[in-house]
This record gives sequence, C-alpha cells and structure tokens, in this order.
Amino acid sequence: MLAILFMGSTFAHNLTFKVDLGTATPSANGVHVAGSFQNPAWTPGATAMTQVGTSSIYQVTVTVPTGNYEFKFLNGNAWGDDETPGANCSIGGGNGNRWVSVWSDTTLPAVMYGGCAPNGMNSIMLMVDMSTQSSVNDTISAAGSFQGWSPGATIMADWFNDSIYRAIAYVPAGDTISYKFLNGAAWGTDESVPGACAVGGNRQAIANGDIIAGPYCFSQCVSCFIPDTFDVTIRVDLQNVCASVDSVDIAGPLNGWAGGDMMTDMGNGIWEITVRQPEPSFKYKARYFADGSSSPNWEGGGDKEPVFSSDTILPVRCFGADVYGACVPKPTPATITFRVDFANASVTPASTIYLIGDFTQWQTNAIALTASTANPGVYETVVPNFCPAEIFYKFVNGDVNLPANEENPGIASCGVPSGNGGFNRYFLRPDGNDYTLQFIFDSCQALFIGVDENMLNQVVVSPNPMSTYATMDLGEGNYAIRILDITGRVIREIESATGVVTIDRANMTSGIYFLTVTGEKGETRTSKFIVE
Repeated sequence: MLAILFMGSTFAHNLTFKVDLGTATPSANGVHVAGSFQNPAWTPGATAMTQVGTSSIYQVTVTVPTGNYEFKFLNGNAWGDDETPGANCSIGGGNGNRWVSVWSDTTLPAVMYGGCAPNGMNSIMLMVDMSTQSSVNDTISAAGSFQGWSPGATIMADWFNDSIYRAIAYVPAGDTISYKFLNGAAWGTDESVPGACAVGGNRQAIANGDIIAGPYCFSQCVSCFIPDTFDVTIRVDLQNVCASVDSVDIAGPLNGWAGGDMMTDMGNGIWEITVRQPEPSFKYKARYFADGSSSPNWEGGGDKEPVFSSDTILPVRCFGADVYGACVPKPTPATITFRVDFANASVTPASTIYLIGDFTQWQTNAIALTASTANPGVYETVVPNFCPAEIFYKFVNGDVNLPANEENPGIASCGVPSGNGGFNRYFLRPDGNDYTLQFIFDSCQALFIGVDENMLNQVVVSPNPMSTYATMDLGEGNYAIRILDITGRVIREIESATGVVTIDRANMTSGIYFLTVTGEKGETRTSKFIVE
C-alpha cells in the first residue's frame, strides 16, 4: 500500500462527496464535509456542499492526490454539527470517521447523513486478514456481484498497519452478494474459498442491516489463528536524546498508532513498559515528548518487531536503533554543515530545498536550505550546537509533504532503510569535531568542495562481493572507517586508518553492509558491499 501511495502521490484525482440529509432540515450555515483531504485538515467550515436540484442530496468535488482519506459530514459549519456514522461503517479502532481510498477519479454514493449507506440500501464492510500470507502484494482488492466482478475496482486499505484490509460494499437492503478477496488486482491472484464456507466457489454475505463481514483470513473460512499472549517488557535507552524528556510512550497496531501506552522512567536514561501481546511478534515505535511540547518525537528506522514465545524481558535498545544495545555515547555538540548539489543532479531544483531528519522530527521542523553564493547549484545550511551522535537525514526537492520529492531511490545503495519502503542517509559523529555532509541530490556520489576529489571518490572495496576478506586503498591521510549492517547498526570501527586497509569477514554473516569513510576535513563517502 505504501508503495502505491509513493508512486501515485503526484497524481491528482477528482473526489466527489455526496450526502443525503433525508428529512433533516438543512442548517442555515450550510452543509459541509471535513477531513484529512483538506489543507489545513479537518476544518469544519471550509468545504461547503451544494444542493443537487431540489433534492435532499448535497455534493462537492475536490482534487486530491492518490491516497487514503478520512472524513465526515456536517449539517452546519462547526464541530458539534457533525454526524456520527454507524459503528459498522466507520473506520473503527476508536475512530468514528468515514474513509475512502482514492486511486482514480472517484464519486462516492449519496449516503444518508449519520447512516452507513444510501437510502434503501445497507452497507457491508468487507474485511480480510493477510497476516498469514508469506507474500502480500501492494494492492489488495475485493470483487463480487456488488460491483460486476471487476477485480481492480474495489481496492482495500490497511488503515492500522495490522494486515487487516477494509472496503465497503453498498447493497439493496436484504440482498445477498457473492464475493472473494484478491492478493492483487487481477484474476489469478484471487483466493480459493474453502468448500465449508463457499457457495459456487465464492463467499456470501446478506445485507440484513449494516453489517461487518470478517475479518476473514485469506483463503480461510474463519479469522486467522489467534496465538497465545505473553507479557513483553520493552526497554528503550534515551541517553542519545538531547532534549529534556518529559514522557515516553509507544505506538503501534495495539493502539491504532495513536500512542498513549506510557513508559516508566527507570533512571539512567532507560524507559520501560510491559505490554501483553500475542505471539510470535508485534510492531511498535517509541515516541518522546520534550520541553513541554505536546508534539511527539518519533524514533527513526523501521518498525520495531520483537519476537517471543513466552513472557519476555527484551534487552535495552537505543532510541531509534533497529537492534539491541545501549546508545552510542554522545560526543560534545558541534557544527554540522549540510550541502546538496543540484548542478550535477538529474532533476531541476524547486523554489525551496529542504533538509529533514530525525533531528527535525522529519517534516515537522524541516530546514529550508539557502543557495550557495560561492558554488552555483549548491544549497546549504549550517546547524550549530548539533547534539545527537547519530544523524539520519535526507534532502527534499520542494514540498516536504510529498514523498515523491524526497531523495529515493538514488540513495538506496548508500542509505539505511527508513522503515516505510525508502532509505535515509546516515552519519555517526565519531567525536565533537565539526563536519560537513555534502552530496549530489538523490545520489550516493559525494560532493567535494575545496577537497581533492580523488581522496575518497576512488575508494572501493575489492572484491565485492567478498567471501573471506577484501581490501581498499585509502592512500595518504588518516580516516575513520565504520561498517554498518542493513539496519544501520555499527558493527565495526577503525580509527586513524591509512594506506591499504584489510576488511576480514570475522563476525559478519552473509548479507548487505555499508562502509562509511570519513576524512580529516569531514568529507564522507558511503558505499555498499556484499558478504557472500
């Protein structure tokens, strides 16, 4: 789903909302729709709807990018005038909003205000659980008699990142529909419905009211197997956080990614929580609130997914890390200069270039770069008193809220996984010295300004892939070398390296690794190598 959103994020579609007030008296302040599609989002009086002729139906058309949106209608223009849709058609998880997935121009049916379906019809919420599938396609869909058996017409959405996909079918009251789920959007990816619950090889549901059908396990008659549950103690080290931490919580499918499961300060920077979860694993991320702010600071990297089969106390994990282990001690604050080159990039620079990272809470406090007067096509910013030891970051060409503007996939060979299908640049400060991080936009090629380009640009690991050992020639000078695994964990460091350096396999298992070489002037080159 995230991959589809990324690829389609720049495409605009017409989305038409419709609502039927029935016998209700329209408010003198008008009829409106509010939701996440607005800018700013959820503004109750901003999107007015127009009456269709003399009917009780109101509608409005807006333009939105591909994606998932929540919304609700208001008979008025302020909160308090909003509807309360039925529980069997709202998104659920404590959320009483309607929702829509937009992949092309979309016209929604005129549902009854406060109801689930158009007049004379009922809604059937179709739900499928894909958690037992070894491979899940980017698109999950449903097809059936309610939509002409068109396999790509009803796209389902995983709203809570819990592998449960949802879509709504509108059916004349009392009618029976036949349908099935697809692990894709074409015939050939459809499930085989077991005979115990199949009618003519398909599932069936009767619209005897607004109902929820599922969640059914893909290709099974019932819900997916519910395993045993155990107490899992999570311990997170926040010593790498530079702010004054007020509180810490975790967010994940266990709370609809809304957070609120608070951790306890155990002292020495360690925060802890015990949750009861079903085996064999669950996903979460930690967040901290600092300096009196109500805005959470999410940790970087991928979703954390501990594996367990009994009551488990997990080892301490550094905030933001994907592997266990205490935090890297913070060096003294220093000045970090970020530069990005568009003169040699494959894209044209937008009016504003941004820097985002875990130290900016990503898009929340994005830093606008300024054009360099000394180096045409180069944009830069200087961050004084930089505190964290680890730096996860990337450059953005234009609007920071559009994923298509971020560097990706050009940094895949030198970046670390971001946890949502992309990659971030990574740098570990070895000391309290000032450093300059400079690259060509969406490229692993370093930008060298005032530095002999041959110093690092020709440094390569050979052979690559390697089996037992490899070498690289650094030439003259002293360099700091760090080897990271695919999760971004530093597994080996070499200080004051010079000349020909040998890298032996030692404790490295087969897989992909990153090699970061930092010179005396702060110039850095990151490359990828493979251990067979």
